[in-house]
Amino acid sequence: MEFEKIKGVTYYRCPICEENSTNRAKIEMHFREAHQVRADKFICCGICGEGWNTKRFGEEGARKLAEQHYQSHIDDGSADATARSAYFLSHGYWGYVKSIKGGREDG
Repeated sequence: MEFEKIKGVTYYRCPICEENSTNRAKIEMHFREAHQVRADKFICCGICGEGWNTKRFGEEGARKLAEQHYQSHIDDGSADATARSAYFLSHGYWGYVKSIKGGREDG
């Protein structure tokens, strides 16, 4: 699995009850008869998963904010710890884990 610096994620949601999912088929099946499905695209930091809506910030603006946020993790030295937490909290969708052969990373 290759780590991505930033990720684009599309959430499909119901405008009536705000149910959302990244799986369009699931939302369409759930709301087929009573609701209309809208798509919101977010550009997200690959380390922590924080995202910016492309409708609010524009595609380039959201991408720039995600890049800056990603770099802030690198600059303050929290990238590995934040990525490790995000990895486990998101069941592997966000962040990453560095594996050390034959031992623990934290000693």
